Order: sequence, then C-alpha cells, then structure tokens
Amino acid sequence: MSDPGAFASLEGEDHVSLATFRRDGRAVPTALWFALHEGAIYARSQAAAGKMKRIRNRGDVQVAICDAAGVVGGPWMDGAARILDDSDPLVAPPAAVLASTSGERGRARGRSRAPDVRLAWIEVRPA
Repeated sequence: MSDPGAFASLEGEDHVSLATFRRDGRAVPTALWFALHEGAIYARSQAAAGKMKRIRNRGDVQVAICDAAGVVGGPWMDGAARILDDSDPLVAPPAAVLASTSGERGRARGRSRAPDVRLAWIEVRPA
C-alpha cells in the first residue's frame, strides 16, 4: 500500500522530473509543470507525446523535484502513473490549481497551443 504523504516534499514546487521507462527498461526523464492535489501529482501533456505512450505501456514511473530545465534537485521517488481524460472528474481540482498559478505563463501557453492538438492529464500516485 502506498503512503499518501510520500510526495509531500513536492509541496510548493513548480516542476517535477517524470521518468518514464522504455520497453527495454531505460529511463526517459521529462520536466513537467504540475499540481499536487490530495497526495497525487497532476500534469498535462500532448496525448500523442512519447511519455504518454510509455505510460500506457508501463505505468511505473519515478519523480523528483527539478527546475524548468529538468535539472533534478532531490531524490527520485517511485510512482504509479495513469492517463486521464479532461472529462474525468478527478482532473477538475488540479486543473483549477494549475489555472490559478499559471498567470501570464499559462495564458501564453494557451495561445501558442494549436487548436487541433489533443491534451490529456497524467496522474501519478505514490507507489
């Protein structure tokens, strides 16, 4: 059973490095802007992104505090990831958190996003 407070060290951070795993076991780290809600990490990404494919194939991941460039600044923690659709009720609270903290950065990202790019949510819970 996982510890719901395992990601408490991420409180107040803006970015997390999410390491997903290829079929051969090699880790692929990616810096993500995220929200922490009820002990889980939530982030958005393009639905067709490589990390989404890797999560669909293998849901075990690792996360660590990082900066916007992906430079890790803390220990890696094990997690279990899954992909959620915008219609899932679980994404409403973290979506509100991300919207309230994004400011100009979030509005700029929204304007630059092509209308035909499909986004999905990543949920990571402690493993």
